[in-house]
Amino acid sequence: MTVRSFTTRYFPYFKRYRLAYTIAFLLLALMSALSLLPPLLIRSVVDRAIAGHNSGLLWRQTVYLVVLVLFLGLCRGFMDYLHEWAGNRVIASLRNNLLEKLLSQDMKFYTVTRVGELLGRLRTDTTRLYGTVMSTLLALCSDLVQALGISGLLLWMNWKLALVALSFVIPMLATTYLRRERLQRLALEFRDKDVGLLDFAQELFTNISLVKLLSGEQYVRDRHFALNADLVDSGLENVRYKFVSIYLIGIFSALPSIVVLYLSALAVIHGTMSVGSLIAFYLFVTRVYGPIQSLAGRAIEISSGLASATRIEEFLALPDKEEWRHLLPHRPHLAGALQFRDVSFTYPGRKQPALANVSFAVNSGERIVVIGESGAGKSTLIHLMTRLYEPSSGYIEIAGKPLNEQALPILRRSIGVVSQDVALFNDTIEGNIRFGDFASSAEDILAAIRLAGLEPFLGTLPLGLQTAVGPRGLTLSGGQRQRLALARMLLRRPDIWILDEPTSSLDSVSAVQIFERLKDVTAGVTTIVVTHDHSRLLEFDRVLTIEKGHMLSFSSPHDYLAKRREEASASPFVDFSSDFAVKNGYSAVEL
Repeated sequence: MTVRSFTTRYFPYFKRYRLAYTIAFLLLALMSALSLLPPLLIRSVVDRAIAGHNSGLLWRQTVYLVVLVLFLGLCRGFMDYLHEWAGNRVIASLRNNLLEKLLSQDMKFYTVTRVGELLGRLRTDTTRLYGTVMSTLLALCSDLVQALGISGLLLWMNWKLALVALSFVIPMLATTYLRRERLQRLALEFRDKDVGLLDFAQELFTNISLVKLLSGEQYVRDRHFALNADLVDSGLENVRYKFVSIYLIGIFSALPSIVVLYLSALAVIHGTMSVGSLIAFYLFVTRVYGPIQSLAGRAIEISSGLASATRIEEFLALPDKEEWRHLLPHRPHLAGALQFRDVSFTYPGRKQPALANVSFAVNSGERIVVIGESGAGKSTLIHLMTRLYEPSSGYIEIAGKPLNEQALPILRRSIGVVSQDVALFNDTIEGNIRFGDFASSAEDILAAIRLAGLEPFLGTLPLGLQTAVGPRGLTLSGGQRQRLALARMLLRRPDIWILDEPTSSLDSVSAVQIFERLKDVTAGVTTIVVTHDHSRLLEFDRVLTIEKGHMLSFSSPHDYLAKRREEASASPFVDFSSDFAVKNGYSAVEL
């Protein structure tokens, strides 16, 4: 990213706090002007007070210096406060906009983007951008103003010596310019490896129980050590290249002082320059190269910071894929038939389609059960119904309207999903349930808890609803997490229920209780249940069978069972009586 593109992208963030920055820059200009006075006061002390044995003048000049130092310190403190006040708000606004941009991406984006990459850009890169670019902006301007002001004074005092002193600026700036691109590239490589390590650590601690169960500590340790060593090597390469740049700049800034001191001393010896003027001129030369050296050093740091700006810009420039900012009417309704029309879908990065040419229709209020082996495509159906992903071909309709024409917030507000993999936040039980409907009252939450069968469990907790569930709900059992997810969706009261193995973590008695309660809640509501449990097939209107992404059948439970009976009769390897018939009230004799 160039400075121009950086300014174009990020200037609007600064513009919001232009008053604070204007005052800060005015203070900067005042400080830069006043900071030119001390060498001139010192020259006056040497040439007039000391040489003229004037103690009164010496006292006055000393008082002036003390007052000047105190005033400059006050200005510096106020300027730094304004800069930090505005800068922190700039970064906060940038982080907020970046989060909104990430929330506007679809699941395809999250499928191919690492979590560590997201966290790195949202937190690490914004912080580094502030530290290496935005926090140096004011200092950069200060150095520039001082360099120009001191250069003008040097030319006024002795233009010949000034030209000699300033001649070293050209190689210094050339060094900075020629090395900036590689510095930025090395910084980008370091950021990428840093994010890779962060991503690995995030995955490690997310799956720490698996690491423990499979005794994988040695493996993850070695992998972490390797990634960390690679990161260190990248950082050292960055430091080495930066060191060479800073070393060359230091040489070019030190030589002028030596040359000027020699030439000024010769002038004093020959009587063409006073001792006070020599001291003042020498101080100005050392001070002019301080800001110039600082300018070059800050340019190096900014090159590194622009790498973070580039990474942030990659996300900010993404087009919005999902609109979630719509104000929803209270409890919108989305009723009507759900139809799949020749739908196919392939996950990003895969060749084999998860679904191929699937077509079926679910009438409003109908209860459907979806069965199939693991990996058959059952969960993919749910992903497409909720528009977490878009079909690769074909389309889906609700109430005769294509799904991609439905307002996404209304669609997802009207469809409730209870998954076998329950997602919980590190919050209280109430906070996790309220996520289903933030506008719900305490009475609504308690009613959902009773219906989900959570009430007895809550009675054992000293803090009740205010009990924290821990990261990902790890303090709860599988069954408790499942009940909490049910309560969350009961609070939502959707128009279409999608239950993906809703009782997979419950014992048989609890599963029966939950199913009986769900029958009452979902009466007259379109309900789609994904399950491996065939014991309740007769409670549904139709059975959708999926195998390897293809729809095998969509029929009534009786027709499905009859077909399975025929298959059992034709094959000695199918124990249909134990697997299906007995669970559904048929005896082996009847079959």
